[in-house]
Amino acid sequence: MPGDDFFPANNEGKVENLKLPDKFKRSFSIVVNGEHLQQGDYISQRPQWVIEALITSERGIENLDSLSVIASILLPNGLLKPIVWKYEAAEILLEKLENGRKLSIQWLPFFEQEGSYKIQLNMDSYSESWVFEVVKPQKITRVLNYPNPFSRFTQFHYTLSAGENIDQFNVQIFSITGLLVRQLSQEDLGSLKVGTHLTVGGWDGKDTFGDKLATGIYIYKLAILNQQIMGKMVLINP
Repeated sequence: MPGDDFFPANNEGKVENLKLPDKFKRSFSIVVNGEHLQQGDYISQRPQWVIEALITSERGIENLDSLSVIASILLPNGLLKPIVWKYEAAEILLEKLENGRKLSIQWLPFFEQEGSYKIQLNMDSYSESWVFEVVKPQKITRVLNYPNPFSRFTQFHYTLSAGENIDQFNVQIFSITGLLVRQLSQEDLGSLKVGTHLTVGGWDGKDTFGDKLATGIYIYKLAILNQQIMGKMVLINP
């Protein structure tokens, strides 16, 4: 009768060569101008993108191509735009891995509108999305030296909008009478990086010849990105 089992030991056994269905692992990553894209990042209008789609399995993957990656982008005006790779300025590279495939899409988009974008990538049932901001053109704002007044050393606080880090620039320092007493460059201050930062280096209150300047008011002038930004510094010798 059902439920009656007089010989439970007979229920034990083995099934040879049985394997469970394999599971694919999928992932996306986006690198913009050499750095991984994070949620809310600021980028320029003409960035260099590398989109990587990775799919792995213990049994390996037979094929993966650009048609496997379905992409769309939500524009600041609310329109949803599908991305068709063969119509884009994109280079497709496929790399065979020991246990899968990696597809790299090198993309050179132009984002005409300023504002918030959302890109979504899909591979079968797997999807990921990123929100980012496009700002044009690149500007530097909120420049001031800190501390101010100072006695031994002061650095420069600034905000650099989305785009490239800047290595070529100079900060001229003048006396209150207009005499140029010192010129600082990337070697003195370090590179200017996108975002809000304090320069790595600064000014030690000395002139071009290494002599300590007198207590007083000095003027700095930053020339960068077709901008000229000026401010006052107060040097107080101990």
